[in-house]
Order: sequence, then C-alpha cells, then structure tokens
Amino acid sequence: MEDGRIKNNQIRATSPRSGLSRAIYARFNHTDGNGGWCPDQKGPANETLYSQYVQVKLDEPVRIKGIYLQGSAKGLGKVERFLINYTPNKTNPFSWRWIGNLDQVRTKYFEVNMDSPVHRKILRPPIVADGIRLVPLFKVRKQVCMRFELLGCTLVNGLINYNMPQGNSLRQGKHNFTDLIYDGEEKKDILSNGLGFLTDGKPAPADYTVSSGLGWIGWHSKDTPAPYVIFEFLETRIFQSLTLHCNVRDGENIKLFSKVSVRFSVGKNDAFDGLLAHSPKNVSSGSSWVNRNVKVDLCRHIGRKIKLDFTYTGEWILISEVTFKSGKY
Repeated sequence: MEDGRIKNNQIRATSPRSGLSRAIYARFNHTDGNGGWCPDQKGPANETLYSQYVQVKLDEPVRIKGIYLQGSAKGLGKVERFLINYTPNKTNPFSWRWIGNLDQVRTKYFEVNMDSPVHRKILRPPIVADGIRLVPLFKVRKQVCMRFELLGCTLVNGLINYNMPQGNSLRQGKHNFTDLIYDGEEKKDILSNGLGFLTDGKPAPADYTVSSGLGWIGWHSKDTPAPYVIFEFLETRIFQSLTLHCNVRDGENIKLFSKVSVRFSVGKNDAFDGLLAHSPKNVSSGSSWVNRNVKVDLCRHIGRKIKLDFTYTGEWILISEVTFKSGKY
C-alpha cells in the first residue's frame, strides 16, 4: 500500500465520509486527503455496526502474514476492533470467507491498542488471498478512520504451506533442529498451515555447530519414529522432481534417510495415492560434516498435495531445504 505497488483502482470501499476520505487515502503512512479512509457512518444513534469495509484486490494470490494499521493522520478517527474477510479467488463471488478463531466456528475479532500510533497484527496461520476486506467496528457518534499496510509475499511455485512433526534437539538442546521461523500453528508438536526453514531458500551450513543447528530440521528415530512432511499447493500441478538438501555427520549417526516414499493428493482431503519411492546412495562424512542434495524423480505425477514419508538409516535425519520443479496442470 505505502509504496504504490497496489494501484488506486485496486482499492475500494463501501462508502466515504467525503471525497477526501475515499479508500485511496487508506495507504499506510500517507497523509493526503483527510488522512485516511473514513466511512459514512449514517445510522441510528449509538448503533454498533460491522457494515462498512475497505477492500484490496490483488493481481494474484499472495500469502498475507500480517497487517499494520494507523488511525487518521489529521484527526482523532481510529479503529478499535475489526474483522477480516478474504478470498483466494476474487473471480468467485461466493469464495469470500471470514478469518475465524482457532475452533474455526466463530469469527475472529482483532482488537487494536488505542494508545499506539501503529498497530501490528500478525496472522497465524497466514492467509492466501487475492482479495481482502478490513471490516471495522463503528459507532455512529465515534468516527472511524484507518490507514493500513499488508505484509506478505508472492507464492513460490504455488506452495502455500507444509505440515510436519516439529524437529528435535541434539545433545540436550545444544543443537536445536526445530523450525524456529515456522509461521503457522503448533499443537502437540505438530506444525500445520505455515512455512519455515524448509522453504526459505537458504540452505543451512554443513557444520551445524556454527549456528547451534539453526536452519536444519532434524528428527531423531526415538523421538520421531515416523517423520513426514505434507506440502500443499494453491492449485493442482504437474511435478517433475523434488530436491532435498540433507546433512551427514557420521560421528553423531546423522545419515541420509534410507528411503523416502512420495504420495500425491489431487483433492482437498488427505487421500494420498500414486506411490513413488526413492533410496539414495549411502554417503559417509568421515570425521567431518557433509551436505548432500538428494533429487527424486516425480515422473510428472499430478497433485495439489504431496506427502513425503521418511525411513531412517541412522539415528538422525537432517533436512534444510526442499524444492520442487513443477508447472501448472
């Protein structure tokens, strides 16, 4: 919003209070017009409403991780509470949905700290959307005004999230092989609806001791006997191959997995089929550390989800990056 990549014709609202309070004035840190989008709040005295919204339609689906909010730059108008309505497909008028609470039954209300000039709301899990509406609470005798910014990034090959068991730690926590940057949810050591180290584009160094394990996802055969990762994509794709960036350290019994089984799912459920299996050649690190890329031919299978199931060779499996070569179906 602030830097102008979102154009004026992509921003609209249900109503403005005046011509200088239109949706185009809702850009973060901008001070033109009346200093924000301010809706027309006609209605019975003291009535509480969620009937107005400001909307952004994006050129393509984007992974939105958070929102910055400000009140009016030229007055007392602010937002106390708001809802988020969004769609992953703006061409379908029936695809709009509300962000819900963890139980996904009730709509989530986002409270705003009125004492802070900038309000930062992190979305956990992030949403994938090409259209988003901010719906503020307003009372007729208390003017609402707002400016905002969307925090997000474009999708890489259509990947929207991965789910897996959380990693483990080596030497009583000295080397932490957990996904510390995962931006989804964690419940009972299972990560869901987020992205993290496995897709950040930064292969971790072979000598994991220099960073205490940061950047590696590591599973121990005793703590996580059946490690897996499920990758979900926005739409069905044709998959040529995948590459796993792995670590080998003989002294700690960190080995390449003995086998990875790959299954595909076309629907939104978790019915996986089309089994492929790959067993990499054994690699020794000697007295040092070795990184090795393992490439798996996916034989142009199609799917919207891919599940990888790993089998141990040693006590540990360490993976830093997973990349896919794929195209739209």
